[in-house]
Amino acid sequence: MRFFFFGSLLDGDVAELVLGRRLPTDSWRPATLEGYARVVFAKENYPVIVARPGGRVEGAVVRGLSPADHARIVWFEEGEYDLRPVTVSEANGRRLDVLACVARREIPVREGDWSLARWQREDKPAFMELVRLWMSLHGTATVAEAEALWDAHKASAGADRRLRSQFGS
Repeated sequence: MRFFFFGSLLDGDVAELVLGRRLPTDSWRPATLEGYARVVFAKENYPVIVARPGGRVEGAVVRGLSPADHARIVWFEEGEYDLRPVTVSEANGRRLDVLACVARREIPVREGDWSLARWQREDKPAFMELVRLWMSLHGTATVAEAEALWDAHKASAGADRRLRSQFGS
């Protein structure tokens, strides 16, 4: 089973939390998805992909995923994405059929130049806390329950940051 990763799952630490295991280095291969664009989910600071003529998204094909990995990826991506078959090109020109999580039409997006390096520097620590929470709910909560906890945790973390900033602690 192969997936195309294009956003936060390109980060090995995020992928490890989501999958519950670290993937071997040779599981990842750079790839390009034509006919799509990477934009930003309006409510968060992570990317989604949308169909767009002339678009191009750089990412990675990830191989060797088990049915359990598939279920964990679907849980992680639930809510904003639909799982779809797409065709990507590897650096050597080889074309592969893979699965990708494509933004649902109804979710709000904004144009933006999302950068993995910038995201890792600025947003990854807080995001990792949320991923730990989200994945701890896999198999025990509904998506609605998990989203409510995600939003509550984000709001609490935001209030804590504002207080520390305001009072210098």
